Amino acid sequence: MTRRRSDQHPNGTLLRRIPSRRVAAEVQVQLRELVSSGAFQPGERLPSERDLMEALGVSRTAIREGLRGLEALGLVAIRHGSGAYVQDGADRSRARRRLSSATRTREPRDLIEVRLIVEPEIAGLAALRRTADDVRRLKRDIEQFRADIGVIRRPPTDLGFHVDLCRATHNPLLLAIVRWVIDFYARSGQMPVRLDTDHHARIYEAVRGGNAGAARTAMRSHLEWVRDRL
Repeated sequence: MTRRRSDQHPNGTLLRRIPSRRVAAEVQVQLRELVSSGAFQPGERLPSERDLMEALGVSRTAIREGLRGLEALGLVAIRHGSGAYVQDGADRSRARRRLSSATRTREPRDLIEVRLIVEPEIAGLAALRRTADDVRRLKRDIEQFRADIGVIRRPPTDLGFHVDLCRATHNPLLLAIVRWVIDFYARSGQMPVRLDTDHHARIYEAVRGGNAGAARTAMRSHLEWVRDRL
């Protein structure tokens, strides 16, 4: 059997053309599926940006964003001027350990800076993509958070809300990144206060109503409040 060269056009059964909406998220999902499928062995180069653009029907910018997302997860290594290469399992484990170590050793203000960059956009995407099941999970999280006012929980009750909010984006790369970041908080205790639960409720209502702008604003306001309390 002739072995497929890594720079050949990818098999059409592995990649599907992407409609104009949700381009960035879908590119990341499909590229991750391509790498995870085993179609490319560790050390092999993925198809060129041009081949991926043609196969997926998207821009070069979208392809590069998707590849950067895979690199952040340790799935590929990008070599400038050469291409993106699949990493082996050991490389992926080392990448995960590096990120995990970073989240354990960073100062709280460093993490809040990251969250202010990432989580408002997550809230906005969740408002646009949430399903009825997502809304039910978020509502349950809010109810539990309110029930725990005045009670210290380890891990803090609101972590479930933030994970479920990210899950509502239906972007597995974002979910993986958020899980790594909030792992820092999982070892701490927190006693919810009324204002904290009100913030989360505003985020929930915006997401439930499909208002992406309001969801971003509510999340940003909440995180700025958290930052100011540090």
